[in-house]
Amino acid sequence: MNTKALKFEEAAGILKAMLDDIPTAVVILDKKIVVRMHNKAFKVLFVEPGQHALGKYCGNAMNCSFAISEGCDCGATTSCSRCNLRNSFIQTLSRKEIQKEKISKTYYLSGQTLTRHFYYTTKFIHFQDEEMIMVLIDDITELEEKNKILSDLNEKKNTFMQIAAHDIRNPISSIFTFSDLLINSKEEIPPVKKDEFLIHIKNSASFSIQLLNDLLDLSVLESGGTKLNIRLNDYTDLINHITETYHYIAASKKIRVTFFSHLQIEEMYFDANRF
Repeated sequence: MNTKALKFEEAAGILKAMLDDIPTAVVILDKKIVVRMHNKAFKVLFVEPGQHALGKYCGNAMNCSFAISEGCDCGATTSCSRCNLRNSFIQTLSRKEIQKEKISKTYYLSGQTLTRHFYYTTKFIHFQDEEMIMVLIDDITELEEKNKILSDLNEKKNTFMQIAAHDIRNPISSIFTFSDLLINSKEEIPPVKKDEFLIHIKNSASFSIQLLNDLLDLSVLESGGTKLNIRLNDYTDLINHITETYHYIAASKKIRVTFFSHLQIEEMYFDANRF
């Protein structure tokens, strides 16, 4: 056997062993986008058990949903012109430039439709006077799904913070307003009303503390909200009570507050603490 040929075969064997040992999927495509070679990682990611990828168009070898659903070869489906992956292959061949992109694609594997996220790199290569493409594919599905969970959690947290900021402003304003009224009011306030104001201040402080505790509670942030105490309450009585309570605040500013109700249904389900 020729010594040079032996060394070439040994080098090829070592290279194949190295490619089979890496987690990145590697596939070599010819000008027709047909699979000419792939490593084990590619087979694990895309090839059904008992099937093979060699000699197949890339989309068929990878069980692309477009090719499977339409029963066509890769390149002949109605969606191939919009396939970023296939377009990258074509650009790599024509421009002989490296293409890098992150994509999400749907595949059929084991009778199930799966959406996967990949980061891929394409590189133009010459082998035995033939133009080919080497494609490196990293499956980042798990990372993208975790990022999606974190993004959703962050969105919930921001929404909750906005609600909490609004909710906490009201009781703090009430505490300031009623304490200021008790200290500075020129109008004689009946002892019963003073007691009501103090109870209102206490309840507002308690509600504010609960909101602050919710802000510090990770489980509340993860759920994206706080619990509402929904009960059947008399809407008219509540508004009358609020109107009466704020009478003294309005009077100090020479404003008269009056409440008229034409509601036929007075009892409703709501959280009275949120008023």
